Amino acid sequence: MWWLPKSYWPVSLKYYMINPYLLSCIGLMLGIRVTKCFWNNLTDMFLIITGGKDSTFWAILEYGVLKAPICTMVISSFLFSFSKVYFDYGTKAVIYFTIPLLVYIILLWTGYYGSRELKKPNLREEKAFADKFVNMFLKIHSYFVNIGQANTLINPEITEHLCVGSSKKIRAEVDHLIQDFCNRLKYSIYAGFSTAYLSIYLPIAFLPKPVYGMPQYLLINEIWITKVFIIVVLTSFSVYFTYLLPLNYLNLLQKAAFHLGRWEEVEKNQAKEFVPFSDEILYPASEKVTVSFNNRFYKVADSKNAISTVAIPGNTAQFLFFRIASDPVRFVTFLCLFEFTLIVFQFSLLIMTSDWQHIVTLVLLMFANYLLLGKLFKDRVVVGRIYNPSGEDVDLWKQMSLNLDETSPKKLLDFIGRPVEIDVAPLTGKKSDTSVTGNIVTIDPESKSVCLVQFYHGIPSHSIYVPGTSVLEVHDLTEGPFDDVNLNYVKNTPELMMMINEKFRKKVEKKNYSEEEIERRRSRLLAKLEYSCVKHEVLDDGKTVLVGAVKIRAPFEVDSCFSENQLALGRVRKLVESVFDGTAV
Repeated sequence: MWWLPKSYWPVSLKYYMINPYLLSCIGLMLGIRVTKCFWNNLTDMFLIITGGKDSTFWAILEYGVLKAPICTMVISSFLFSFSKVYFDYGTKAVIYFTIPLLVYIILLWTGYYGSRELKKPNLREEKAFADKFVNMFLKIHSYFVNIGQANTLINPEITEHLCVGSSKKIRAEVDHLIQDFCNRLKYSIYAGFSTAYLSIYLPIAFLPKPVYGMPQYLLINEIWITKVFIIVVLTSFSVYFTYLLPLNYLNLLQKAAFHLGRWEEVEKNQAKEFVPFSDEILYPASEKVTVSFNNRFYKVADSKNAISTVAIPGNTAQFLFFRIASDPVRFVTFLCLFEFTLIVFQFSLLIMTSDWQHIVTLVLLMFANYLLLGKLFKDRVVVGRIYNPSGEDVDLWKQMSLNLDETSPKKLLDFIGRPVEIDVAPLTGKKSDTSVTGNIVTIDPESKSVCLVQFYHGIPSHSIYVPGTSVLEVHDLTEGPFDDVNLNYVKNTPELMMMINEKFRKKVEKKNYSEEEIERRRSRLLAKLEYSCVKHEVLDDGKTVLVGAVKIRAPFEVDSCFSENQLALGRVRKLVESVFDGTAV
């Protein structure tokens, strides 16, 4: 709108049609997400620096030096520019700039959880029943309290799926994920609308009518503006939607979908044997059970990799969730096709246009879509190799796996500090759909149990114990990737080994026993076992004493006892301690 096509350069750019204050308002409103992202990054940075502890100095530096001045500059700049726009256009400026806020409230603040109710004091409750005006005020207050919490998105970096055996807990988790997915979709729709509204429509709505006191009449290419508006809406939507759906979030949805399952409606004449549906029963996916619900009949649908079926028959939301979340490869492929179609549409417009300013606009928008298509195509390749691996991928994955069972105890020491991903057996015992990542702290050479330390932004956050019976496969991540700061593991460095030695290794002075002392200790231990009538067995030429499920190795100290049975291990350790506490045998 600020260029006169097919004219000479000195008179082609109509700078007088540019309102710098309007441009400033639009730019600040479009950049509000950047400001919010910068605010969150500052919060995370100071959280890491302080370690979650209260500190007056860091609080003053965070809010007084960084956050408060930045917000003050942004707000004051917007208010100053908007006051100039309001002076020129009056209430029209207020109405047009309020529309995005109204759309935000209607789109995002209407679908909150109705079960969340505001807790009110008893006196206020009694008065609410007596006074309808107070009751109405309380409902409005409760509404605004709840809508602030209903649209909060879960953080996939710190959220893990838990394999539980309760059908109600599985449905509750799925319902929460459905609400979260819908919120992400709403945020993306709002991002597309608001970006196109602010960048395309508002400059047209606030075009200057008089110039130097003389009225002017502008010919607006409404067809071209409509096409650009649609392209900007779809481009902004696809970019923001892809940003809100990282691969780890799709993996979280898939795990929940495998536990949710799906029902398939059948005709009454096909349901020969059926049972009434119960929302407390977890129906295995491998058993083709037929149930009756609301005078209709359903059977467990054939679903690849599904573990159980706990969905409510005929529930549309749960059905759509399973169809979308059960196959991330199909979902990412659909996003690639959507983006490719958008690029083809833009390319067709580019071929048919002849105005140079239209060409520049389309090329810039196509460049953004090309980058997004490249990112989606890379994600498609990654999820395809993860969920539909080829034979070469399987062989490569096996080469990266660490076989703990066939590794000697001395070689297990080389695994300390190494970043790994461990596939953990679920509660159902049928299929692995859970894995944990971190750096190895220690490995029990007997039970093959593993202790991991996990990191948050490169700083140790907590440790995880994985029993040996739950370890299905251990994948070596020494080669990375390490380019994401949100990973739960870090590179194996000398600094990491030093940290593990300082925080996790038990500092004890080991005593070197001679052969005679070891023989004397073994004799005392065997005498104590025979005296206590404890069944035992001597193995490895006298180097190991087996007491039930516990192995006691030379030099027969408390720390020389090994077993996966923690109860038996504790008892035997106490017995060994009593042998060498100075009492006579």
